[in-house]
Amino acid sequence: MPVSPSSPTPAENQPAASVDLAWRRHIPALAAAVAGIRKASDDWDAVSDSFCDTDGWPVDEHGYEDGKVKRDAEAWRHVEVFLDHGPEVLAGVRATARSAD
Repeated sequence: MPVSPSSPTPAENQPAASVDLAWRRHIPALAAAVAGIRKASDDWDAVSDSFCDTDGWPVDEHGYEDGKVKRDAEAWRHVEVFLDHGPEVLAGVRATARSAD
């Protein structure tokens, strides 16, 4: 259900210690997800040129496409962490942000 910008968010109704504990849980998970996405990209970058000619065009199109699918699937596992943590993280940001922010 959509929440209007003026509606209180779940984090606004929680004590500061509870919000702090939530951040301690979210930050490592999100940092690990970022690292996982980077690793998926770096792993692909390390081998992708082996599927291509000197001009950068794939010579093994099947292997190249399979590699991209594998990279994307691996990265997506980590994107899902952002989707899982996103609503609570955004609620926490909204609860702590000041108008100057």
